[in-house]
Amino acid sequence: MVTQKKTQVARERDRPEVQAKREAFLAQQPQLEASKLIFVDESGFRLGSPPNYGWAPIGEKSPGKTTQATWKTMTMIGAIALDGFRGFMTVDAATDTDVFDAYVEQQLVPNLRAGDVVVIVEAMKMEHEL
Repeated sequence: MVTQKKTQVARERDRPEVQAKREAFLAQQPQLEASKLIFVDESGFRLGSPPNYGWAPIGEKSPGKTTQATWKTMTMIGAIALDGFRGFMTVDAATDTDVFDAYVEQQLVPNLRAGDVVVIVEAMKMEHEL
């Protein structure tokens, strides 16, 4: 047996109501028109954040340097469909409710068409009612 890093999954996915929602979504998938699906995703990074890993000979430390100044957080949010991008935004901040609301209002909604189905990762949805 080989030791390897765990693949983490959300514990909540085992709850009956979450399983029921997943089953309902899977049952609806054959009726979804792929050209109407819009996928929204978010990614962020810190400028100046040092890498956590490095290369070194076995038994030796991997030296690294870090920035002691304040790190700057950048967020990118975008929507993509089969026909291309449907709104993209970068922000010099972490994603919070205000940032997500601004993205939806200023980028996503103006690029939607009648009948589009927007798919948003549950963790990103925060506490929004779209």
